[in-house]
Amino acid sequence: MLLSLSYRLTSGRLVVVETLSQLDVIRRLQGAYPEVFSPGTLDSSSALYEFRRKSNLLSPIGLEGLHMIGRTASTLWLYHKLGVKYVTLTWNCRNAIADAAQVTVLDDSLDPEAAQPAKPYWVGLSPLGVKTIRELNRLGIRRMVPKPGAWSGSISPIRTLRLCSTYLAAIRRNIFLVQKRPSSSLTPPRNLPTFFPANSILEFVAEHILYIGKKIGFEQVGIGSDYCGISDTPKGLEDVAKFPDLVREYCRRSLRDDEIEGIIGGNVLRVWRRVEEVSAEMQARGELPMEDEI
Repeated sequence: MLLSLSYRLTSGRLVVVETLSQLDVIRRLQGAYPEVFSPGTLDSSSALYEFRRKSNLLSPIGLEGLHMIGRTASTLWLYHKLGVKYVTLTWNCRNAIADAAQVTVLDDSLDPEAAQPAKPYWVGLSPLGVKTIRELNRLGIRRMVPKPGAWSGSISPIRTLRLCSTYLAAIRRNIFLVQKRPSSSLTPPRNLPTFFPANSILEFVAEHILYIGKKIGFEQVGIGSDYCGISDTPKGLEDVAKFPDLVREYCRRSLRDDEIEGIIGGNVLRVWRRVEEVSAEMQARGELPMEDEI
């Protein structure tokens, strides 16, 4: 469950209040439908057990943009206790934590011209960002890179979010693959109807996954749909009920069973478990929490 608030519309204390309101809605939905959703506070092993025992959807909560913590570690701790298990550093523009690859210049973020290249300000992570990454590692919160940007500073594995390959789709949202990034997890295209309407089909989505998998290994690839953030969908992938058709396309293209198992969830679970292990190791060493400057 990815929670998103525009950095352009909210800042400071207001964004924290709005984030808490959205967290409350998500937690009440999870509580109202326990037969559908697993609690967001579960660790990876417990969430997987709930899925196998009850077929409950794994529903950890994510934040899209660390502007939502209001520059305070104490807010991050509170979010973690409420079920936040993964975060992105930025959302369509830089913040106090890190640079972004692009900045939104139009209100309609789905307009192909809405985002323009962002000039580096921090040249990656800010000093606060370096401390925050360390605290994310200590808490066991997965760090996700929503758009190409800074990779350094994390002890635990990272994930890229909703990116595909510039080799097949040369837009700023995507990533140029030059080397293997251990234990990271990449996700397939988003907004294809907007940016590449002629190629907005299931087979083209599969092509991205196959290209990335062959380039850096299928153990590094995962699925991310972002259906809540798009108005049009690729033909053949109109909703999550079509995912079995995507799996059949993998089979048609002769992917092994273990590669497919990783793509449809196994790789994400592996990264999630490793992030938890790093957190346990840091806390066992007596790693001190990040402190706010008052």
